[in-house]
Amino acid sequence: MKWMIFAAAAVLVLAVHLEARKKKGLSWPDYGRELLGFGPQKPGRQGYLDRLRFLAAMLVVLVHSMQSASSSLSAGGRAGGWWYVLTGAAGLGLCCNLLFVMISGALLLPGRDEGAALFFRKRVLNVVLPMAAYYWFYLHRSGLLSFNLPSIWGAVKTVAAGPMELVPHFWLLYVLIRLSFMVPLFRLAEGRLTDKARLRIVLVVLLGLGAKAVLYFRGMGFGFDTVWFSWEGIFLVGYVLAKVKDRKYDRAIWAAGLAAGGLIVWIHCTRADGAVIAANDSLLMAAFSMAVFLWFSRREGRAGQRKRISLIPAMAVRLISRYSYSILLIHWFMLFVVVEKHMHIHPFMFGENLVLAGVFVQSAAALFFSLVFALLYDNTVVLAAKRCAGLLLPGRPPAGN
Repeated sequence: MKWMIFAAAAVLVLAVHLEARKKKGLSWPDYGRELLGFGPQKPGRQGYLDRLRFLAAMLVVLVHSMQSASSSLSAGGRAGGWWYVLTGAAGLGLCCNLLFVMISGALLLPGRDEGAALFFRKRVLNVVLPMAAYYWFYLHRSGLLSFNLPSIWGAVKTVAAGPMELVPHFWLLYVLIRLSFMVPLFRLAEGRLTDKARLRIVLVVLLGLGAKAVLYFRGMGFGFDTVWFSWEGIFLVGYVLAKVKDRKYDRAIWAAGLAAGGLIVWIHCTRADGAVIAANDSLLMAAFSMAVFLWFSRREGRAGQRKRISLIPAMAVRLISRYSYSILLIHWFMLFVVVEKHMHIHPFMFGENLVLAGVFVQSAAALFFSLVFALLYDNTVVLAAKRCAGLLLPGRPPAGN
């Protein structure tokens, strides 16, 4: 029975690729380049968002490797200095979570010529379904999912219930899915907003995050935590930073981001509650992430004035950016199971004094295997699931789109 399912899925995948190549009128080499993200860029594509996605994907792997290494050290031990370096650097690297959210806000919130049904159809096919497919991979790999109806139904209920200990990093995916529900409503008002109104949105978000940060820092609670002062607010900030081109506040944002970066390092290295005060939707992390986002955005604006000098090949940026969502999904398994457990590549492979070298080698290996897996899994299992679901979901776009 299992092999019959695999054979039917293989035929379906091949048919989908044949249909897609024919519809686009591409040769097989050109179609392969498109799958890798090397095809012609669409008009109006914002390249800096690709570079931000690339950065976020790199950081999410590095952060988990650094956190794993620092948890094995102590501030007062022989390698206590490396504990401070790893803890502070991991604290700054957590901006990857906000960058993913801000990028989504920049891409999704501007008004488009599509109805709510088509928007949600795209989100289910491109975000929810891939997340479920990767979740099921983790469940199957752990022996919690078999090829029978009761087990599959149990997996469906597990995915609907949210992330479990097996996939702790999936919390961010559920946040990104949750944010989708505000998009159609916001788009109704988006066309009426002026730049001044957009900046006021950012001010409201920052004031709320600031009030929350002060109270948390003093060990107090915050009973007025609305959607504006959490991930929805960060989502809106990404939209505003991408939309508003006024450079009046650039230097202030960069200065605030630099100061926030220093405080993030200090808090993570000196307080046990650093993750609450200076990570995720905290004011300090929001300010630091805004500065990073704005730096990439403004650098894009200067691209036409001088030739860009980059240490990272453009093709690598486009490839990792294209599969950044899937890398986010699978990197935990590749980092801690494939690379660390089975290949014995870990932060201390060269000794405590060279722990940074170990972190970079482990992260590079995990990123490589995550990318390879994403290329294969997305274009087979996820592709077949999307085709089957696409036949059932409402809101199908008109023929030819």
